Amino acid sequence: MECLSKVLDLNPGSADAYYYTGEVYEAKGEMQKAKAQWRKAYNLNPDHPKSKLKLFK
Repeated sequence: MECLSKVLDLNPGSADAYYYTGEVYEAKGEMQKAKAQWRKAYNLNPDHPKSKLKLFK
């Protein structure tokens, strides 16, 4: 998680970093936080396939 935070500090426009942050939250059972991260990824890139899958499955 610390690495992803650093990536987002350096590149706040990284849809992948938000997506993978959501994956970490999902693994911890924190689904609201996970969905918020996937939503950020989707908002940055509506064609991001993994975030679309998580949000609209």
